[in-house]
Amino acid sequence: MNQRRKHIHYGRDGFLYGLSFLLLMEWLLPLPLMTDTGSIRFFLIATFLFFVVSFLQTPLIVSFLARVVIILGSLYVLFPAGGTTPIEWIPLFFSDLTTSIWSILTGNWYDLSDVFRSFLFLILLSIMSFLLFYWTVYLRRIFFFLLSTVLYVTVIDTFTIYDATVAIIRVIGIGVLLLGFMYMYRTIEANRYANIPRLLPIRMGLVITGLFVVTGFISLILPKPVPQWDDPVPFLQAAVSGEGMGQGGPRRIGYGNNDERLGGGFIDDDTPVFRATVERGVYWRGETKDFYTGAGWEQRTTAAGGYRGTNNFGTTEAAERTIKQANVKMYNEMRFSHMFYPGEWYSQTIEEHQNDPVVLDEFTEKAEILSGGEALSPQEYTFEYVDTSYNIDGLRNVNGSDNNSEIHEYYTQLPDTIPERVFELAEELTADATNRYDQAKAIEDHFRGPEFTYETEDVAVPAAGQDYVDQFLFETQQGYCDNFSTSMIVLLRTLDIPARWVKGFTAGTMVDVGDEANSYTISNSDAHSWVEVYFPGEGWVAFEPTKGFTNTYSFDQEFENEADPIEAPDRETSQEEEETEEVTEDEVEEEVEEEDQTEAAVAEDQSTPSSPVGLWVTALILLALIVLFFFYRKRLITTFVLLYYRSKKDDRVFNQAYERLLWLLELNGYRRESSETLSEFATRFDQQFGFSDMSVLTSEYERTLYSGKPAANTWARQRQHWERIVMKIKP
Repeated sequence: MNQRRKHIHYGRDGFLYGLSFLLLMEWLLPLPLMTDTGSIRFFLIATFLFFVVSFLQTPLIVSFLARVVIILGSLYVLFPAGGTTPIEWIPLFFSDLTTSIWSILTGNWYDLSDVFRSFLFLILLSIMSFLLFYWTVYLRRIFFFLLSTVLYVTVIDTFTIYDATVAIIRVIGIGVLLLGFMYMYRTIEANRYANIPRLLPIRMGLVITGLFVVTGFISLILPKPVPQWDDPVPFLQAAVSGEGMGQGGPRRIGYGNNDERLGGGFIDDDTPVFRATVERGVYWRGETKDFYTGAGWEQRTTAAGGYRGTNNFGTTEAAERTIKQANVKMYNEMRFSHMFYPGEWYSQTIEEHQNDPVVLDEFTEKAEILSGGEALSPQEYTFEYVDTSYNIDGLRNVNGSDNNSEIHEYYTQLPDTIPERVFELAEELTADATNRYDQAKAIEDHFRGPEFTYETEDVAVPAAGQDYVDQFLFETQQGYCDNFSTSMIVLLRTLDIPARWVKGFTAGTMVDVGDEANSYTISNSDAHSWVEVYFPGEGWVAFEPTKGFTNTYSFDQEFENEADPIEAPDRETSQEEEETEEVTEDEVEEEVEEEDQTEAAVAEDQSTPSSPVGLWVTALILLALIVLFFFYRKRLITTFVLLYYRSKKDDRVFNQAYERLLWLLELNGYRRESSETLSEFATRFDQQFGFSDMSVLTSEYERTLYSGKPAANTWARQRQHWERIVMKIKP
């Protein structure tokens, strides 16, 4: 049954609809400050035209064509494409539209053009103009939209640079007028009052405005008490950004800067951080920390500054070291003032920043590129690193003393508050170990036991004065990498063994296999921490105590082939420049083609991560689908029920089909009164449409209901009556 157009009172309804337009404007005005949206006036003009089309209640085809013209005209003004005429511009627009839709289907949100995003935004504004017309003129209900506007304005005022001081006054003022006038007109229309004073709306408006001004003035002059609760905004911002570790509930996983208070669960986050091209999956070091406070980690060493040499790198009885190359490409939204790398940093400079030195801190192992004294945030860098394989027997034979006083001072530190039972546990675990490697391995293996559980959500936060490690070792025994790695370091330090805390990322997910190197995507969810133990003469050796994780360093019983110590290549003249080889044109072309394919793969993956723009586009599409379903729900539901029962052949479905028909009738406005019997309702319905199908169906339904089972071929005989009624009421 088609809904009739409502008779418009142009003065009354135009006034209310105009106020709703002003409310919608409050959603648009902050956009230039929060996004890269420019020329907001064109969107305001387009929105006004949408409101005019909705208010005039033009026929559907006219309304549709008018909205199409407004949208295309706005896009042409905003994106003229080099001065093309409107006729020439249309094919370009549809080509862009096709490309962007394909990008959505393939998940490449970054490829969406500005034209397509503006196109979706204009569609949303068109839908909103119709919704507000329906709420304002037909339903006389606007509270939900007013509440949404108030929440929107207050949230962006709190968390963005937009100052909504005046905006919130406008919203409340417009909202009070709308609610007051709608209540008045809704009451008049419901009671069908005939004689209404001509000046009643003006008096009502003056009363509402006067009350608003008086109450606002009183609120300004009244004394205001000091805040009774702490400001929740810093907590909310910390929760969203992942800072303030361990405080106030779950955080979002990722690489953070503040490790002073560990504990508490986190929420998983698969947002990509960088893409790495490297020979094999490795852990990516960000930095190390030395000072354990009992609650978390701090950095107390003096920044060394300058590049640390690599004189100690070579093949020994305990380790085999080789120089390898890696490439890191950060995703656009990710910014870090230091670089991530596997193993040990080797390059003094990197290819992308030849004139800027690399500074590697001797203690934190943090690698930075300095330009003018400031650390850069490089988006891509190719570098050399030292990859190490360890010989277990060789590590067991390392018996030298920790003659480096700084190493021993910084990396055996423990707070005085460590409970005695932590010392006792370390002694118990290493009672049979006679060397540093076996001591570290015994402690590492302890965390693989069944009493420990890897858990990311239900993770306790130590109470005030309670030691973080003691709580994990003896009380909760469930947690994630921070719990496991910190606990192993503390146990090692109770034995006077230097150990340090390393934070960075795991190997990530392999996305491409190459001949010499593979590509990996490293995400926030790959953020990780692990342990490094100092071996005199060999340096720092990585251990992985976290349950469920595997150390990416190789530990073998013995080396298959003992290699010669590596020689550091000349920093200014590489071995590749010294060695001349004949290269054919075919080999050059093949190499260039492989590089192009690799760059194309990197570019393709760069567009993969979801972005705020992509989320907004998805939200707009979902909103449009929801709105379409809302307005066409009766037609869609009726059609679905019709198709469903058409395919049924079992007689037992008849009663169910009849009851579903009653539900459809009520959905489409043909409600059975509570005082009516089924037969009375069927007779009234048949009289309205001039047939007897409903009475026939009802008679058969009552007979079947009382007999307990349908007669043979009941549904086959009655289905045509049922379908005729459904087709008649179908919107």
